[in-house]
Amino acid sequence: MGLTAIIGGEFEVPLASNLGWGDVGRFISESEEDAPLLRHLIEYGWTQGAQELADEISLILDQPIPSSIEKTLLGLAEAIGQNPQAETVVVTNGFVPDDGEDETSEPDEQENALALPAKRITEVLDYIEDDDDEPDPEAISRTIESLLTAWKDYP
Repeated sequence: MGLTAIIGGEFEVPLASNLGWGDVGRFISESEEDAPLLRHLIEYGWTQGAQELADEISLILDQPIPSSIEKTLLGLAEAIGQNPQAETVVVTNGFVPDDGEDETSEPDEQENALALPAKRITEVLDYIEDDDDEPDPEAISRTIESLLTAWKDYP
């Protein structure tokens, strides 16, 4: 499933796969770049100051970075550039609330239940990718169990 960037609340552009956006997030979290708007976009799925975000991305693109991350960030910067009046950028998987609530309402318990397992998946994958350590089967098992618990009643 892919993610979409919504620029200024109106212009939608395909952004990246879930894995691709995760790669961008890991790259930025491990970098020393001063990119608070991009970090906010990655962490919360939205940010204000679209043009300032494009400026942050330009600075990152001036450095050597992996080509897949470069492609994703370049596409986002170009989409923002096509919408100079835009103030906001939102990254979404396309799902919207079906209960009549808008995107600014508080997440429900089910959404909160999904956030922790998703974070644990990232932590476990980062641990597994660490070349110095062997994968911890118990950590992997706990993550799978927490996913199954959180997702068993998910529609």
